[in-house]
Amino acid sequence: MMNNEKKILLTVFVIFLLTSTVALFLRTKQRSLPSSQALPSVSPAPQAHITLKMKDGRKVIKRAEPVVLEVVANSNNVPISGYDINILFPVPEFTFKSFTSLDGRFMTTTTTLAAGSPSQKKLVITGTVPIEKQPPILNDTVLGTVTFDSPNENRVGNVEFMVEFEPGSKKDSNLIDTKSHDILGGVTGPVDVAFGKQMTLVKGKAATAESTKLYLRLVSTTVPESTCRDCLTEAKIEFSTAANFTGSKIIDFSSGGFAGTNNLSKTVLSGWVVEIDSIKGDSVVLRLAQPGG
Repeated sequence: MMNNEKKILLTVFVIFLLTSTVALFLRTKQRSLPSSQALPSVSPAPQAHITLKMKDGRKVIKRAEPVVLEVVANSNNVPISGYDINILFPVPEFTFKSFTSLDGRFMTTTTTLAAGSPSQKKLVITGTVPIEKQPPILNDTVLGTVTFDSPNENRVGNVEFMVEFEPGSKKDSNLIDTKSHDILGGVTGPVDVAFGKQMTLVKGKAATAESTKLYLRLVSTTVPESTCRDCLTEAKIEFSTAANFTGSKIIDFSSGGFAGTNNLSKTVLSGWVVEIDSIKGDSVVLRLAQPGG
């Protein structure tokens, strides 16, 4: 009887010991693993980036007007020893004219090559830092401006300019660090440009876009004194698809003030793009681009 009790006690002790050992192991293992509640989540660091944009922010160009694009780069606090920026541009509508470097720390060259599509060409802008200079960190730095000549004829429709970028490729755009690594992680674009026409609206006179069904008339303008820094320059324009202006819509365009308001480019009835060039006391100069195209 005594032996049986000893066996039972021994069995209970072994079970208790095993259970305690397993529990201790699990607690130790749990402490060694990262906890989503105990540790804050860490967002991935932003990657190096290239942005292509219209220098003056326009979307509409008139006949024979050049397109001027800005090339902006951010290296995410990493020093850069060089770059290649490949810009795909439409042909035969546009031809490359010039690249103006705005960062004197780089020596630059340009080359125009065939692209994968017969409707495009590729401009390659290469920048290198001389050995005797310190590799710079690019913080939304404007590397330069690119100018393309447009056709000297009336056109309609839209075209695109874009930075060539394909993750993992060695033939696209790049930002090279001091260890010869390509750190470019993304690009912004494409830049969409619309062919349009320029016209002048005068108070009291209705106008129409040539060979179209868009009718316009200038309702009012507000041109403050040049000494007023917090005043807005405004123009109210009425748009309609009917000659008698039934179903018309009045749209306000404005710019200026301490906040630097710029509401001079808008999409109006049926997708027309309208951009204001200038606002005067009794007239407005604007640009129109047909929708779609």
